[in-house]
Amino acid sequence: RIYFFTGSLSLNPTEQREAIPLQSELSQQENNFTVLIRSIRVGINLYRGAVRCTFLRATS
Repeated sequence: RIYFFTGSLSLNPTEQREAIPLQSELSQQENNFTVLIRSIRVGINLYRGAVRCTFLRATS
């Protein structure tokens, strides 16, 4: 579950804002498809963030 990992990673403010509604939606009875799309988008952001961090470490 993507939303479980969002708290442990340092995200920029826009990624955090996207992750928080995802968590509240999952706690309600929400349209599963909408939640799936959101979690995929957050997952892509987390992946990009991880790649960015790795790249910065490699270049510094």
